[in-house]
Amino acid sequence: MKRWLWLLWLIIGSMVLSVGCGDGVAYTRREREQRWRQYFQDDMEQLNDDFDLFMLNDRPSRLSRWK
Repeated sequence: MKRWLWLLWLIIGSMVLSVGCGDGVAYTRREREQRWRQYFQDDMEQLNDDFDLFMLNDRPSRLSRWK
């Protein structure tokens, strides 16, 4: 009986591992790649804005009367 249970668990486990999620249910591979590309682009734009703020390049200097 124990052997049958182990065999059953082995079969179920191998089926679950071999099937997996595949291409996904809600999104295709192309949609996921596009979404990650958009995330990366947004992060790079935010990083650029943070760097400009750090370097004070986003507003004129207040050290002189002339801009």
